[in-house]
Amino acid sequence: MRQPRFLAITAGLILFALGLTVWQILSFRVPEYVRNPPTTEEIKLKAIQGAIKLEKPLTRATDPVIGNPAAPFAVVEFADFQCAYCAETAANLREIARDLPDQVKIIWKDAPDQRAHPQAMNATLAARCAAEQGAFAQYHDALFANQKNLSPALYPQIAVDLKLNAGNFEQCLSAKKWQSTVEASIAEAIALGIGGTPYLFIGNERVTENVSKSELKQIIERELKK
Repeated sequence: MRQPRFLAITAGLILFALGLTVWQILSFRVPEYVRNPPTTEEIKLKAIQGAIKLEKPLTRATDPVIGNPAAPFAVVEFADFQCAYCAETAANLREIARDLPDQVKIIWKDAPDQRAHPQAMNATLAARCAAEQGAFAQYHDALFANQKNLSPALYPQIAVDLKLNAGNFEQCLSAKKWQSTVEASIAEAIALGIGGTPYLFIGNERVTENVSKSELKQIIERELKK
């Protein structure tokens, strides 16, 4: 009487063992990228690298402008708020935009290096939230002036100092509202072959290192004559 039950249990155990063996074989054969899928950021970077190449920066309505927006000549600046050389270059460009207000404007492009600069992304998102209230240039200057003290506590304080709507600013920042826009700018930098910051596009010239204000002005004036 007990034999059929014994056989059923035995058959069940055999089927379970076979199933386990098949699962192990299939798991072994599943590609690594399926078993351990890459992060969204890794997918984005791998998709851009080698797949898309750009010769010149893209123009977006969301790109912050420093200086006179109506100025006909644009210097495109890829930079990182925690990069020391970027602070020097930004100050020089700011002065040039003041010296040549009817000719030159600066178009900012986000290129935070999150591995080297842990506060770069947060600072970038904060600047974007300030841009919503028309204060990108002022917030940009404040971040570079406080570059050694970048922290989550600093960003709302700068907003208060600049008399921004603190509630709107903090809501924007906590929601990381501009994250996808910043990531698109990073992808653009990769597609352009940018490996570090500061990195400037001045007319047909690429400036890939930190140079003095006088050198920058010479390049700009040369390009203006073309």
